[in-house]
Amino acid sequence: MWIATQDGLNLFDGKAFSKYTENAEKTRKLYGTDIRWLITDTSRHWVWVLNPEIVLNAVDYETGKVVKTIRGLRADNDDWAVSMTLYRDQLWLGCTNGIKIYDIVRQAWINGPSSPFKKNGDDDLYAVRTIFTDRSGRIWAFFNHYGIAVIDGKTKNIIKVITNAQLTGETGPLIFKTVIELKPGELLLGTSSGLIALSYNNSLKLVIRHRFAGPLMTLAREQTTAMTKAAGHIYLAGNSGLYKTDEGLSTCVKIKESNSNGEESWLNEINHLCTDSDGNLWIGCKRGLAYLSTTSSAFRGFNNTGYAHAGLTHTYNLYPLPFGKILVGQEKSLLLYDSTTDRFSKIDQKRSFNFAFTDFNKRVIVSGDDGLYVFTAGKLIPVNAYYPELKPVSGNYINSAIRIGDSLEVIGSDNDRGFFCWNFKRRTLRIVNNNSSPIRLRSNIVKKIFQDSSGRLWVLSDFGIDVIEKDFSKVSYLNIKNPVSGNPLRLYFDICEVNGRFWLANYSLGIVEIDAAGKVFQVLNSANGLCNDGVYKIFRVDRDNLMVTSNNGLSVYNLSTSSFTNYYEEDGLHSSAFDENCGIESGGKIYAGGLNGFTIIDPKMLIIDRHPPKLYFTDIRIDSKLASTVSRNLNISELLVPDDALQTTISFTGLHYNNSKRVQYRYKIEELNDDWIDLGTRNFINIIGINPGRYHLSVESSNENGIWTTAPIRLSMIFVPKWYQTLWFEVLMILSLCSVLYSIYRYRIEQVKIQHRIRRDIANDLHDDLGSSLNSIKIFTHLAIEKKQNQSYLNEIETLITGMTAGLRDMLWVLEDSQDNIDVLMERIKNFVLPLAHANGIKFETYVDPGIKNQHLSKIEKRNLLLIAKEAINNCFKYSKCSNISVVIKPDHHNRLSFAITDDGIGFQVSSKPTGYGLGNMQHRAEQIGFQFLLASAPGKGTCITIARA
Repeated sequence: MWIATQDGLNLFDGKAFSKYTENAEKTRKLYGTDIRWLITDTSRHWVWVLNPEIVLNAVDYETGKVVKTIRGLRADNDDWAVSMTLYRDQLWLGCTNGIKIYDIVRQAWINGPSSPFKKNGDDDLYAVRTIFTDRSGRIWAFFNHYGIAVIDGKTKNIIKVITNAQLTGETGPLIFKTVIELKPGELLLGTSSGLIALSYNNSLKLVIRHRFAGPLMTLAREQTTAMTKAAGHIYLAGNSGLYKTDEGLSTCVKIKESNSNGEESWLNEINHLCTDSDGNLWIGCKRGLAYLSTTSSAFRGFNNTGYAHAGLTHTYNLYPLPFGKILVGQEKSLLLYDSTTDRFSKIDQKRSFNFAFTDFNKRVIVSGDDGLYVFTAGKLIPVNAYYPELKPVSGNYINSAIRIGDSLEVIGSDNDRGFFCWNFKRRTLRIVNNNSSPIRLRSNIVKKIFQDSSGRLWVLSDFGIDVIEKDFSKVSYLNIKNPVSGNPLRLYFDICEVNGRFWLANYSLGIVEIDAAGKVFQVLNSANGLCNDGVYKIFRVDRDNLMVTSNNGLSVYNLSTSSFTNYYEEDGLHSSAFDENCGIESGGKIYAGGLNGFTIIDPKMLIIDRHPPKLYFTDIRIDSKLASTVSRNLNISELLVPDDALQTTISFTGLHYNNSKRVQYRYKIEELNDDWIDLGTRNFINIIGINPGRYHLSVESSNENGIWTTAPIRLSMIFVPKWYQTLWFEVLMILSLCSVLYSIYRYRIEQVKIQHRIRRDIANDLHDDLGSSLNSIKIFTHLAIEKKQNQSYLNEIETLITGMTAGLRDMLWVLEDSQDNIDVLMERIKNFVLPLAHANGIKFETYVDPGIKNQHLSKIEKRNLLLIAKEAINNCFKYSKCSNISVVIKPDHHNRLSFAITDDGIGFQVSSKPTGYGLGNMQHRAEQIGFQFLLASAPGKGTCITIARA
């Protein structure tokens, strides 16, 4: 629903308003805020918005975005646009200086027809304040104070001029307010002088009628401000209010809306009327926007807002009287309502009144908080004046009365007195309470007396139910228990009978169905759909339905479908809160009251609305870290959610103006949900953390009667994956993983090869060293056996075995995983050198930089370094004639591992070094592990062998 105001354009979706102004964000920004006219352009899905400064704004009603702004040329500062009509692809604007035309296709302003009327000076009433296109393509321009120009929309030629004198027969001023087309060839004009009916044929021969019969004549004489057609009727607004007539203009009914919102005061200030697609009436006036359902309501609410003069407060009792009158018992007054005049009169303003009944003499007896009175001739007379026998109970506060036969009235008391049996013919009174005999009650606080179809009396109290036989011979006590807790049920307020079953109104539990013996069949409460568990009155309104008043709403229970329909203040009730004693059925209607007034209910008008809401997607909000975007498209079918979205909010609305607050929603995402997820009245969902992919969202809505949309609206949602969730990234990750696995595989193969090479070298060493040693042992053993002087041979054998043992230990050390660092290597070297140095009188020193003590060495590195050290130090012992040997392991100036073995022996010339020193073997071992081999020596200056990582 689009609403034009002087403060901007408003969009109402049935629940909330969106505003378009000159200060709004870009998609809702209009030129100016004073809106004078709206037209729907269905071919473009636009709403044309007219600003009086001859500016057109086009709003796409599917997306809600302003798509075009067009400025026209004003003749002068007094040239204003005030009306508009659409003819094909042209917008005709009624202005204060005539007619202007905008061609939508050509996107250009074109010349309109000149006015057929001569303007009198600076007459600002010269304006074309109403302009209309009939079904034949003719443009009707209504010039205030002058008359009507009928224009051929195609040729732009004026084909008929109708003066004010022709319309009214008078020469006085005439202001055109509104016009509607009743049917082809018949217009109804609303003017400052009243109604004018205008009939014409194809040649524009006119028949003018401004006199009407019956009640319409009163309205026809006053200013008509707005008109519209709805549901086969014409609605007209004038100075005296809102009226409804038929299309033949033969009947007229004044609309009087006196519910809780007090619209009656609005109906005298109507500026505009329109109807929606369901035929409901919308009213625009100075006070705001009002809605009027064109279907008859089952409720007529009376409260202090709509009837401020009545002083309605808390209604305790209602009692219908003949001739359309109602006694209204209030918290501190007694009122008399007359439906023929729709007025309240005050009978008493001193006391509270909570019950009334008619006696055998057709006198109305009213119960006040200080006793009983007879209401007669508009006055209250103490009951003793008419019935002395009632004097013992005349001060009682009664709440129910049952007539038995032609002489007995059974009256329930709320004053801890039990109930009274008043024999009208005998003029006797009998009190039945917890001390009487033979009928003895369990409680003297009576809430209700009810007679069932077999004639038995049911006495409801705070403590249970007592059932008295028809002849008052005995009483039975029903002990009804809560079927869940097993506790006795109390606080009964009302009862009704349906086909031998009894339905009880229990204040805390809801509705209880029992049989005559008190057996509980079912309990119905808010969990089953009852509006509130605090129920007061219960009525059987027809064969299939029960009506229940409560502390918060009115419920109708269908016995056939076992379903509830609930009604509240917004449905037309005086309020949602009823009183425990206030409810009576009379003449096929229910009269029930409570807080703030009362309601007359016509159950026959309680027609279930079987039209579900019209459901649309509205706003879609996507929130990301950097920004939030909001879009709107009523016909959206696919949504692309970017990869940086943190939350996506999808809003929707079910258009159901009769009861928009109680529209229910549910949804499911087909790929995630098997069942529908109920949202209650919440009309949006938030989607967070959903995996990338395509999903299908379905949404349904229902009206207040639980009628769901026949087909859900659907939205295909595509959640774009983040870069690390894309297929190419997954493929890349798989390839990377394969590459890593292959690298690990290759590394393992290399390690196996290295291990194999180490084992092969060790095997070679074993073959070379141990083999030669064993062969030498064999020879020396043979010589020791052959020769008597064998001590030297045995010494050689011992030396060979000692060397073999050391070699084996070195090989085992190389294979040990826990000793692969520099510090352990140095200890191994020291263990080898120190005994030999001590035996030869040579000083041996070592140094390891503390920062690299725990540096890891591979097996081949520690093997080769150990062998290089042993080879070099052996050469020192054999050839250098040194006094000092040092081994230093530290980082060099390039922070590379450096291993230096130095002696202070005789040295030699490097360029003419002998070939038997094993230097080539040491260089080969160094290169094998990626180290550089450096030799520094000179005669008399010792020797230094340095190996460093390359």
